[in-house]
Amino acid sequence: MNFSNTENRAMLYDHLHRNRSFAPRLVLEITESAPSFGAAEFIRDIRKLGYRVAIDDFGTGFSTPEGIFSMAVDIIKIDAFFVQLNRRLAADRVLHHMVGLASCAAPTIVVEGVETYEQLTLAKAAGATHVQGYLLSEPTLCPVFRGLAHPGAPGSATDGWDAGARLHQAFGLTILS
Repeated sequence: MNFSNTENRAMLYDHLHRNRSFAPRLVLEITESAPSFGAAEFIRDIRKLGYRVAIDDFGTGFSTPEGIFSMAVDIIKIDAFFVQLNRRLAADRVLHHMVGLASCAAPTIVVEGVETYEQLTLAKAAGATHVQGYLLSEPTLCPVFRGLAHPGAPGSATDGWDAGARLHQAFGLTILS
């Protein structure tokens, strides 16, 4: 949906409000492919409902420092472009500065597009809290979501997997520590 359309924002807000029992388990990811007027207020309102918000593709397109500092978000996903610069001179400094800037606006910083161990090391050294990419896993919704419907199934909350394993299995997202 395009957040610049007030009708779309109202429709989505109503849906999220009616289903706010999902809020603790759901992160709304916003891709800024075009300028969004009214997005900051909308994000504030859905966060009041308990939803977490992620900004995708930070550093490219219309996702600017001004944009992330004008919205209270929980997660910033740094575009893969910055970790894949590693063939160029000083790429580690660029990624380090991108992670530093993003961490001023959100507590969780994900570096997207990690496809090599060198990129994983680069993201960790830059200070990212999480990474995402094909090095770790292809995105998949099974068995995690199927397991949520059937307690005790692989990936369900009662099978002994920890939250990190479920995140990795579902989204290829790995927590760095």
